Amino acid sequence: MCYNKFMDNIKYIDAHAHLFDLNCNLNTLNLNNVSKLIIASYKEDNLITTLKLCETNKNYFACLGIHPQYFSDYNEKTKNFIKQNKNKIVGIGEIGLDDRFDNFSLQVDTFEKQLQLAQELNFPIVVHLVGSYSFNKFFEIIKNYNVQGMIHCFSSSLENAKKMLDMGFYLSFAGNLTYKKNVNLQKVATFVPLSNILLETDSPSMSPSGFGRAKNNTPNNIVFVAQTLAQLKNLPLQEIALITNKNATKLFNLDK
Repeated sequence: MCYNKFMDNIKYIDAHAHLFDLNCNLNTLNLNNVSKLIIASYKEDNLITTLKLCETNKNYFACLGIHPQYFSDYNEKTKNFIKQNKNKIVGIGEIGLDDRFDNFSLQVDTFEKQLQLAQELNFPIVVHLVGSYSFNKFFEIIKNYNVQGMIHCFSSSLENAKKMLDMGFYLSFAGNLTYKKNVNLQKVATFVPLSNILLETDSPSMSPSGFGRAKNNTPNNIVFVAQTLAQLKNLPLQEIALITNKNATKLFNLDK
């Protein structure tokens, strides 16, 4: 993918990354393309890591939650840890459903418990959804909770996108938006109003096109997601950055 040097002058909010999983020295990591970063936990042993990392930089913000793959990590201990640190976080996540993994009914139970927590604490949710059954179950469940949030790394159909928009959710797009063969996802991103879009890297996963799957994706690569979105929307990069940054600031109350 072509990189234009003037993109260095535009700063983005990366709405979802797992910075602690990057295979590099975080003390020397220069995130010159990122103004703020939302760091999400996904299992018990990186809850503390997420908080400690966000304490090192005023532009890092923590979300705490348990990913569906690690559903058994959510228990009274982890729930209480999140509640005790509610003043240090901006959201509940990464939580959700994934029908690639076994014990789907237990995933659902863990997801609902974390929805209850988000509702109780009045936090937005960061949702991982993979598979048609997961989306269908999500739509069935979510109507019972008064929560808002983002669907991270959205990669589903236009029909599901429309349902999410009707409920007021933000859709977050990552490096897979840049893949030339991902035409359907690009059609979704073209349709979704910019007012409901967030940008993310899902670092260190989901490298943009041209980087190879073995590469260690860093938040700086958010510029390539933004560039693709700008091309799809036929808008300048500055406008993409301005609006998506505003969306992330609003959802996570980053001006607090």
